Amino acid sequence: MVRADTNMVPWMDSLYQEMVFRQPQAQPDFHPEANVVLISNTVSARLAVVVQNFIGAYHVYLFIALAWAGLAAFVVLIFFFRRWRISDSLITILILLGTTIAARILFFAFLDATWWMAGYERYLVPVMPLTSCFFVLLIYKAIALCRGRSAL
Repeated sequence: MVRADTNMVPWMDSLYQEMVFRQPQAQPDFHPEANVVLISNTVSARLAVVVQNFIGAYHVYLFIALAWAGLAAFVVLIFFFRRWRISDSLITILILLGTTIAARILFFAFLDATWWMAGYERYLVPVMPLTSCFFVLLIYKAIALCRGRSAL
């Protein structure tokens, strides 16, 4: 939900409003009612909030399903290892995406083990769109290899 932030100072709030093109909100310190939902009463705005709430509530389950399907696709791709060609653009993209994801996870695992206190898992969240793309492409390539034709 779109709510007023209680810990933003006014200059941060105005910069944020400018960056995201939102209407200015009243500051919660001066207006306690400012933490109510601020959504225009149009069909498109209400539909956008419903879609955002749906994605926010169920994206974890989609990601889990994609992870399991991606693991199955990886097993299939290992089975068809002899058909891999580095000149195949999709195989190259999969290798690059997989390396990027693994490097980020290893980097943050190293930082978590050596320097950070616990609770900074949110810094791994930016890699989730890459991981989702990786899983989708992996599944696509596995299906294409099972059908006997090359993907892309």
